[in-house]
Amino acid sequence: MDLLTLESDQSKKTEIRTERAHRSFQERAKRSLKSGGPWLLVAIATVFIPILHFVLVPGALIAAVWFVVREMTTLHGYKNLDLKCPECGAAYTEQEFARLPVRVMCFQCKVASTLRPS
Repeated sequence: MDLLTLESDQSKKTEIRTERAHRSFQERAKRSLKSGGPWLLVAIATVFIPILHFVLVPGALIAAVWFVVREMTTLHGYKNLDLKCPECGAAYTEQEFARLPVRVMCFQCKVASTLRPS
């Protein structure tokens, strides 16, 4: 059981108990294709642009590899968090986070908060 702290910019804190979920190989592969696939398509599409393909193709390939490696090495995540804004109490739409700390924004009161381990 992990303890996370959600702290708003106005210094209101909420503590959340959650369990860390293990990501399977299939889930990591699917996420890596979702994040790296568009960059691979950009690299393929920009091969035919004269002059710019010297910069765009290598840049897009590097970005694709970086996103794939980042998603494949993320073994754990926090799922189904019951996050509520510390200011107004509205529920956040995000349900899963892989890396902490992370900034989240309440769409009702427009206050930013930081979710971090306690």
